[in-house]
Amino acid sequence: MVNKIYSFIVKYRIPIAVIISICIIAILTYCTHKHNNIIKEINNVEYIDSAKTYHKIYQSNDFKNLKKENRELYDSLKKYKKEISYLTQFKYRKIYTIVKTVEKPVKVVVEKVVNNDTLKVYEYTNKPNDSLSYTLKIGSYKKPEWYELKAVTNDKFTLVNKTSNDGTNHLTIESSNKGEISNVTVFNKKYHKKFWERFRVGPSFIAGYDPIHKDFSVMIGVGLMIDITK
Repeated sequence: MVNKIYSFIVKYRIPIAVIISICIIAILTYCTHKHNNIIKEINNVEYIDSAKTYHKIYQSNDFKNLKKENRELYDSLKKYKKEISYLTQFKYRKIYTIVKTVEKPVKVVVEKVVNNDTLKVYEYTNKPNDSLSYTLKIGSYKKPEWYELKAVTNDKFTLVNKTSNDGTNHLTIESSNKGEISNVTVFNKKYHKKFWERFRVGPSFIAGYDPIHKDFSVMIGVGLMIDITK
């Protein structure tokens, strides 16, 4: 039985070697694809830490994949897709609650007089700071009957994108006012290996059938390998 199997292997050694090679390549390709999908699912994470810093972990990708995440943004930028290597889009909101103002107004203007009643406009401004400035106007005869509030927010954003060797990105967006950051869309152009960059040279150890000497053998030497991953 052993001799028959050995004779069969020797007789059909070339087809068997081709079939085994194809199976190995197919298995490696499938495993690589599944691995990439799992990595994408694991790394597509976003959260806000205790310091109100926004974090997003994502994979570098091709520009065409932006269409699935944000079609409007993709359509507006697709004609520049060859020039764009990185982009970030997000919405920002900061709510300020103005407490009761008891300070003297900076300006009082008479608006009109009706039946000896004087309608005045009282104007207030807040103390200067790096975040918010506003002008508050209150029109009133004796007590406020209307008000106008103009608020301008000033903020500083720090965007840091860290890319690891496997293409995983970690984006942090920090607001100096600790406001709410949401609807974040990011894109980091995926680097595609050039053909010559896929080859590697290194020591190799091979055990198998030697069709030249028609015998099983072990070989140690220097091998040339090619990376078939994306």
